[in-house]
Amino acid sequence: MCPRGARSHGSMKREMRKSADRMSTRSHEPRGAAVLEVAVMLPLLLLLLLGAIDLGRAASDAITIQSAAQAGAQYGAQDSLHAKDIDGIRQAVLDDLGESSVGQTVTVDVQRYCNCEGEDGVIDCDTGSCIDPSLSPRMYVRVTVQHDFTTLVNYPGIAHVVPLRQTAFRRAR
Repeated sequence: MCPRGARSHGSMKREMRKSADRMSTRSHEPRGAAVLEVAVMLPLLLLLLLGAIDLGRAASDAITIQSAAQAGAQYGAQDSLHAKDIDGIRQAVLDDLGESSVGQTVTVDVQRYCNCEGEDGVIDCDTGSCIDPSLSPRMYVRVTVQHDFTTLVNYPGIAHVVPLRQTAFRRAR
């Protein structure tokens, strides 16, 4: 007979076997759940990563074309002769883009316009004059650069090609 509170050798073996069976059953359940969680989350995390990369690329392209538009406007703002040099302004934009991939697919729109201080509206820069004869027309150059940004992945519900447009303007001296 066993002392009070002590278990027999046979009952201890049975309890250890039951405990081992429970542990082996439990150990497979979390491993299977972890594989399922990874299988579900990995594509979502990959899509999130690609979205972040595309967002960074789009921001970089927008900064690049903004810089190019400013370079073109700066070229045209040197004086009235440079403001009339539309081809030179376009070339300044392309020179600023350099060898970037953006430079291959841009559209450059150049406008020259004049107005008079304190007067509404735009006047012809070559023949126009201000209502107040003591004022002379002020000439401005506006350069708009457009680039169609293409995402890496065709995301559902989001356009695959996104037009980016940046405009800069300067007053010609």
